[in-house]
Amino acid sequence: YFVQVAAVNSFGIGPFTNSNPRAIEVSPQPPSEPIDIFAEPLSDTEILVQWNPPLENGGRQITHYKIEYDESSSFTGGGNNGPTGFISLSSVKITPVSDIQSVTVKIDSSGAKSALYLSGSFSLEFDGQKTGQLPFNASPLEMQAALEELCTIHEVQVARTIHCSPYPEVGCMEPEGYTWLVTFVSPNRVGDQHNRQISKLSSHVSHKLSIDGSHLFECADERKISCLIAGNTVADVETTQEIQSIVVASSSFSITIGAETSSVIHLGDSIMKVEEKLNTFGNIGVGKISVTCPSCA
Repeated sequence: YFVQVAAVNSFGIGPFTNSNPRAIEVSPQPPSEPIDIFAEPLSDTEILVQWNPPLENGGRQITHYKIEYDESSSFTGGGNNGPTGFISLSSVKITPVSDIQSVTVKIDSSGAKSALYLSGSFSLEFDGQKTGQLPFNASPLEMQAALEELCTIHEVQVARTIHCSPYPEVGCMEPEGYTWLVTFVSPNRVGDQHNRQISKLSSHVSHKLSIDGSHLFECADERKISCLIAGNTVADVETTQEIQSIVVASSSFSITIGAETSSVIHLGDSIMKVEEKLNTFGNIGVGKISVTCPSCA
């Protein structure tokens, strides 16, 4: 930069004098540390590592990231008191991961004797900020606008699907519920959108996005005149679930997820028993496991 200074009074501006030295250049600095670093084991040979760029790049574009790994927290388990190993990753190879979470409001008609109709409204909360009330059948644009008004969210994309009524006379003409898929696409909201507990005593994780369905109603008539707050309305937020299929022949088997292997599963085990064996896994980060078997007798 070049700098010169002049004095000013009520009669005008005086002559400029150049600085000494006449020119100066900002000295580049190393970047600050990356933020929001998260590591999760995928298997006995793989670790998923996610992070956000440093707040300060030191005056130069970030070109690489150096990722070190070690069995010791001091990173001195390798040769010359260094880490066991490291990876140098070009910054041009790094792509953001957008988290997708689902918001569902619906009527649970499993125990109902006749068709019920959803009505009322709900609100959403993200990282301490809450929307106004949204209608039970809010359009994707309505939900997107409400979320983007929150100061904790900059940009999201929203898509919606409907849940048709199981009663043929109603069908999809009056859906019993809706699911919205919310994709977080803000540059400052990439990656996993959960509040993670760092205590070693708890492995619980929770969504930053939550729903308040206390103003949802179930109605006994299509015109939605006779309505009340009851236990058949469902309001829930979930992460999009992954489904994997397993085909076995005629022998017992076990299932490995991450670095853990289940106890032996026998062909005669009930679905409840299989779920019980799979849900004894420890801290592998997959949450509750549900099992279905369409071909089972």
